[in-house]
Amino acid sequence: MQLQLQPQELRRLVGSLTNEQAHFAYASGKWTIKEMLVHVIDTERIFAYRALRIARGDQQPLAGFDQDEYVPNSGANERSLESILKEYDAVRAATLSLFESFQPAAYDRMGSQVDSL
Repeated sequence: MQLQLQPQELRRLVGSLTNEQAHFAYASGKWTIKEMLVHVIDTERIFAYRALRIARGDQQPLAGFDQDEYVPNSGANERSLESILKEYDAVRAATLSLFESFQPAAYDRMGSQVDSL
């Protein structure tokens, strides 16, 4: 249920921001609101991919990701806030569809993480 409600809540919280406001970062070197939103999108995609692999019985270890490499390469600050929110909605719809497709047994499976060197 929460996954279904979050897009509306996110739009309520940030949908009326101006472009200038969406470029706000609370300190130098910290992410802007746009970068934070794209980080949320990237992370949801990665976790949905992991959920798919686990649900399908993939036993290979799941690699991590370096969020600090993703954000500077996202181009978030060059995009409109509406474009980012539209992408968020599309990713969330895909995530919901994925989870709705899982058989009950899929929810009992566990994944494993790649060991750190």
